[in-house]
Amino acid sequence: MAKSSTTQTSSEITLSKRAFWYFFGYHAWQVIKKFGLWTVIATAAGTSVNLIRTAKIFGMSDGELGLAFLRPAPYVAACFVTAVVLHGMIRGLISTLSTKYRLTPQGVMLELGWLTRTTTVVSFEQIQRMTIVSNPYDRLLKAAYINLDLIGGANSIQLEAIDKTSVEDLYDVLANARMQALRTVALNTLELERKLVEPEKKARKRTGYRTATEKQTTTYKKPAPKKVAKKPTAKAAPKKSPRSRAAKSKRATSRAARQSQPVST
Repeated sequence: MAKSSTTQTSSEITLSKRAFWYFFGYHAWQVIKKFGLWTVIATAAGTSVNLIRTAKIFGMSDGELGLAFLRPAPYVAACFVTAVVLHGMIRGLISTLSTKYRLTPQGVMLELGWLTRTTTVVSFEQIQRMTIVSNPYDRLLKAAYINLDLIGGANSIQLEAIDKTSVEDLYDVLANARMQALRTVALNTLELERKLVEPEKKARKRTGYRTATEKQTTTYKKPAPKKVAKKPTAKAAPKKSPRSRAAKSKRATSRAARQSQPVST
């Protein structure tokens, strides 16, 4: 568990109290997995060569032949188990004393090795996925490890031999730190883009220059048609019927006749 839940200052991740047995089992299993089958093959080959060289294999029955192959098995098994235990104890002790994990403002720091000391720093932005792994042997020791998958296809990082009761708290600390780091990177990217784009926009605004893409994407609104005031038109005179025209001409004739008569004094 990290001594502090914040990554503002460097904080050490303490290992489990059973870290020695965790590393012991891990290194012992690696020896068994790599050299177990080859030990059996080498034992059988050595027994066959010895029997052929002494010319005993041709006159032996099946039972005697089986006993000949099984006779060195206890000694080989004892030597192999001794080598596995010694290797596991030595490597387990070295790993327990030399393995250190730290949370720094930059990321997770791993210090591994004894004679050859290796320090690895993984930034929070590089972490793509985090997984808590606990096999039956880990659960027996009440321990677990966190597997960190990195972006870009890089090799995954493992924080091993962490106490089971505190591994979930450490997982939350790493998740929060990762989200905060990604948020900071996004904000910095947007700020940098704004600083780069704003001067270019101002220059284009002064010169009125637009790129071909901008010309294609720019949409212009069609101007509204102008309203033209209509001139008032003279009203057409109403058509008069022939009867009204005859009555009007008759009145005009009688008026002219009256005006032409002499005035009596």
